[in-house]
Amino acid sequence: MGQFLYKVKDKNGNSLTGFVEAASKREAVNSIAAEGYFILEMTPVNKRKTVLIYHVPVDSVIRFTQKLHAMLKAGVAILSSLKILWEQTEDKQLQMILSEVITDLGRGMLFSMSLKKYPSVFPPTYINLIEVGERGGDLVGVLQRVIDHLAQERDVVQKVKRALVYPAIVLVVTVLVIVVMLTLVVPVFRNVFEKLNIDLPPITQMLLDLSAGFLRYWWVGLILAVVGFLLIGRYRSTHEGRMKIDFLKTRLPLAGGVIRVSALARFIHSLRALVASGININDALIGAERSFGNLYLERKMKVANPLIAKGGRISDSLKETSLFPLFVIQMISIGENSGMLIEMLKILGDFLDEEIDYEIHKLTTALGPTVVVIVGGVVLFVLASIYFPIFTLWSTFGK
Repeated sequence: MGQFLYKVKDKNGNSLTGFVEAASKREAVNSIAAEGYFILEMTPVNKRKTVLIYHVPVDSVIRFTQKLHAMLKAGVAILSSLKILWEQTEDKQLQMILSEVITDLGRGMLFSMSLKKYPSVFPPTYINLIEVGERGGDLVGVLQRVIDHLAQERDVVQKVKRALVYPAIVLVVTVLVIVVMLTLVVPVFRNVFEKLNIDLPPITQMLLDLSAGFLRYWWVGLILAVVGFLLIGRYRSTHEGRMKIDFLKTRLPLAGGVIRVSALARFIHSLRALVASGININDALIGAERSFGNLYLERKMKVANPLIAKGGRISDSLKETSLFPLFVIQMISIGENSGMLIEMLKILGDFLDEEIDYEIHKLTTALGPTVVVIVGGVVLFVLASIYFPIFTLWSTFGK
């Protein structure tokens, strides 16, 4: 049996994409045509698509889950629901995934097992909750928890992204100011100084040489920047590289605090969702650690797993990771002692969400003066370098 990637149109003219398995291309064409679709393309896939090719926005995953929840709640069978959603989804990547999931379910595979093939789209918490729903026969109820968890995690990620946009804009503006000064402002005064034929102070000469070098060799800098970007990307694709870069992210001045707190918030939200669904604490911790989104923090978290497996307390095990503030550890300990761990995790999740806002406030508050100092310093340096010889020349004329 071979696998074929097809593109078709339905009776309403909507374009659909998916995979089908068949002994030959003719059989694949006949199989799809029998379902009433107009075939646009049928391409054999020699090597099964890997999970790395799929990138589906979290909003698309949430909408898919919401629609699946509504259809299952209305009594529609899961296979029929997935077929309808496959036809309706506008995200082509998700459409291809659903096509393969439908094929897997048709062979008798569990929904959760099929989703495990796409970890870049469906995180461990999502799959673990689906498994709980399948085992307990309450997939509808679990899907609502999945929707709430995904929405909560999306809000945390969006907060962080919005916070980090500001430093990026600051960096871009600073670079643009420097480039404009070196390419447009300084060359004008260099021509003036050459016509006057005067001796220039070292600071002015340094600025003129810097401007001339930039105008002459800007392409070298561009090449070095592109090569550096590619090398960093290649290094980050390795396990060691990603580990070190993720570590550096958590140590960034100001922004590192936002990254650390948001990672802890995602972990607590995931842990609560899994524990509330009845998953044992050891499996819940393993599933939740992937929600960090940071390989360095995930490795630190693994210290707790063997301690929990030996029957240790959650609070004591998390304390050994050195990741969590003492306040968080103490609150979890109180939750364990009182038998209200789930409720305590909810309180901690809300607290950490507020901490994210506080860290973002610190970041934006500190960056305001920093921008003024950096940009103002660059402009002041250029102006001082340019006007110092002019003032000197006027003083000479005055004498």
